[in-house]
Amino acid sequence: MQPLISVILPNYNHSLFLEERLVSIYNQTYKNFEVILLDDCSSDHSREILSNYKAHPKTAHLICNSKNSGSTFKQWDKGINLAKGDFIWIAESDDYCDKYFLEKLIKCHLENPDIALAFCQSYRINSKGKKTGNWITHTSEFKENPFENNFLMGGYEFIEKFLIYKNVIPNVSAVLFNGDKI
Repeated sequence: MQPLISVILPNYNHSLFLEERLVSIYNQTYKNFEVILLDDCSSDHSREILSNYKAHPKTAHLICNSKNSGSTFKQWDKGINLAKGDFIWIAESDDYCDKYFLEKLIKCHLENPDIALAFCQSYRINSKGKKTGNWITHTSEFKENPFENNFLMGGYEFIEKFLIYKNVIPNVSAVLFNGDKI
């Protein structure tokens, strides 16, 4: 049986992007996932959009805060505590993804069961949804830049070579975490 992935969508006032994001989540080719929808007291039309997905068979939770928490990280934590999956994907609400996203990243985990996270490159998108570049330039100063290709690296080595200098994973939406390792 395929492992369950918990998809956490923390939202605050992203109604402009929300429908496209939700479609990109629910239309994944990898099908064994649950969705946890969180709204942090949005003042736009986000709650209405999210409510349209409340009865979707993949939706495990829809929680709308009555008061803004002031922190997306509190929303992440809330979602992680509700998650039943073996893997966690924090799918930011002002983003969208390819329909093969989960299929490709879960494959990395299944082929390498000891890894804590798998991530991919992503595009920069402006407020109109237009691609304005990618994040590969974000890591271009490293002499040995493995980010141009797929690679596997131990956590300590990854920290020593990259993370002590810079956050080389600028988009949490591009990461699939192993739930046992976070």
